[in-house]
Amino acid sequence: MGHASLIRLDADLVTSAGARCLDGSGGGFYWRAASSAQNGTKLVVFLQGGGECRSATECAVWDGGAGRGSAGWPKTKRLGEDELSDDSSVNPHFHDWNKLFVPYCSADMHSGTRLTPSHALGGGYFAGHNLINATLAQLRRSLPALAPSLVLLSGSSAGGIGVLLHADYFAAAWPAATVKAAPAAGFFYPAVSSERDFINGDATPARRLGEASKCTDAAFAWRALATPLFVRENQYDTAKLANCGCDASAALTANDTSYLRQWGRWDPLSRACVGRLAELCHGLRGRGDACDACLESHAHGCPSRGRPLLRWYCGGGGAGGHHVCDVRIGTNDVASLPPPSEALPRIPTVTIAPGVEMPLINLGGVHSHPSNYSAWLQLGGRGLDTAMMYGDDVQVGDAVAASGLPREELFLTSKVPCCPAESFTSWCVWYDKEYKDLDAYTRSEIDARLLGVARVDLLLLHWPCATMEETVATYRSLERFALDGKASAIGISNFNASAIDALFAAGLTVPPAVNQVGFSIGGHSESRLGRDLDTLRKCREKGIAFSAYSPLGGLSGVDVLHHPRVLKVAAAHNRSASQVALRWVTQQGVVAVSASSNPAHLASDLGSFSFNLTGAEMKALAEI
Repeated sequence: MGHASLIRLDADLVTSAGARCLDGSGGGFYWRAASSAQNGTKLVVFLQGGGECRSATECAVWDGGAGRGSAGWPKTKRLGEDELSDDSSVNPHFHDWNKLFVPYCSADMHSGTRLTPSHALGGGYFAGHNLINATLAQLRRSLPALAPSLVLLSGSSAGGIGVLLHADYFAAAWPAATVKAAPAAGFFYPAVSSERDFINGDATPARRLGEASKCTDAAFAWRALATPLFVRENQYDTAKLANCGCDASAALTANDTSYLRQWGRWDPLSRACVGRLAELCHGLRGRGDACDACLESHAHGCPSRGRPLLRWYCGGGGAGGHHVCDVRIGTNDVASLPPPSEALPRIPTVTIAPGVEMPLINLGGVHSHPSNYSAWLQLGGRGLDTAMMYGDDVQVGDAVAASGLPREELFLTSKVPCCPAESFTSWCVWYDKEYKDLDAYTRSEIDARLLGVARVDLLLLHWPCATMEETVATYRSLERFALDGKASAIGISNFNASAIDALFAAGLTVPPAVNQVGFSIGGHSESRLGRDLDTLRKCREKGIAFSAYSPLGGLSGVDVLHHPRVLKVAAAHNRSASQVALRWVTQQGVVAVSASSNPAHLASDLGSFSFNLTGAEMKALAEI
């Protein structure tokens, strides 16, 4: 059969559909017809890869798989290996199917829908989705009799991400066909993307690809797909580490190890192999590319990708057809994507009020040092902690909206200030500038609007006022907020045992459900703001859940994460010091509020429930 032929997009499609390469030139595709009549309705579609560009500087020099434009595209192209190959010895099952090859010239992971140049990214067009949309239209014009019955949609790297974005789109284009998707090397997890200037706000393609900040993340996108999906991934170690911000050139840290294990939980091809990645790389690090070579060649028990792909596509001789597929391949080669309930860690909860369950670990941050809230939700975290004074409530709200998660799956904690206050003078100065004339109830309403929700799950009084009279008056506003159905539960923060007694002495309609204070290994003996065991005991006496911010010891004055006793316990459990510090807190039933922008650290925090400390270890750590 030889080479595939280039088919240019018609001029009207380039104009009306905005089907342009990065440099503005019109796009096209390569087509090779099936060699036999029996396979005339079977089709392999391949989306080319080639990275992306994220800044004007990068986009000025970007040259992906097909370059910045189509001017130099050859009239014919020999397609690649695997399922694109026309060599029956290499590709015995798909070699004589129709082949559609979509070049990559848009630098946007095939996702862009712009109709005008992006000035923010150097004046280029980002129209990858437009190009695919026009390709399908051109196919209908050029091959009006084409009616696919079987379709395998594939692509590599940026093309693999394009497959995730477009699998359902192709299925909708050919509703009578069996469409299955098999991206290769595009399942970057957790690839937390920033919003790109790819999207034309006026464009509304069928699959609404306009939310680039989440839809380009495989960890988000695959769960939204109805199209059967087979993932092939050969970038397990250094590329994955670099993708999450780890130093791939140095020895693996405990957090890197935790990240690789977390990746292993998600890997749909070979969990047994991936589960050993950290140990393998520890042993091979320092030997050049040996680690990459052994893992990317699927050594150490990893299967080749051809056999499981074939078995999966054919479904045991069903939709694929016996004359195409060898159904005798063992079922152990079949790869399948785990459901979310298996892939994501299960986070224990604690009951803080009737019918109100709070995750035992939550993610917080402040505007000057925001955490990666989107990654937290993608990794399985469900509790988010913010406050009016942090200045990150809009970021938290955006992450919640972008996650696509049902509201009932999330737990949102916020806080309102109590001013004036002796211990928080500087924060009260800021509050006086912004909200001096507003009562706590109105401030709470504003905060909920910034979060984009009608109800918060937990609203805390951030600290006691200078006098107990002022404290009680402000707390009354929180009670009214809860009684009006705008907060599922209310509570306090930075209250010590005596302040708790004084608050209860005033007579409460809605008692506090939670008291959040600084609490950690090495940091549980300061009574002024409730950071002591007496306050913990008082909370338990009053039925108040105890919550710890700075659970890794940042306020303790002790270098908890490098303390010899902590490191010894961590080594005994093959866990990181941070996981031990968190487990010491949560194993006592204390809710932890951590903070980080690094997805590897977030995955490590969420993995801290996978082990238990012994009684002797808990006691030894408490004595630090």
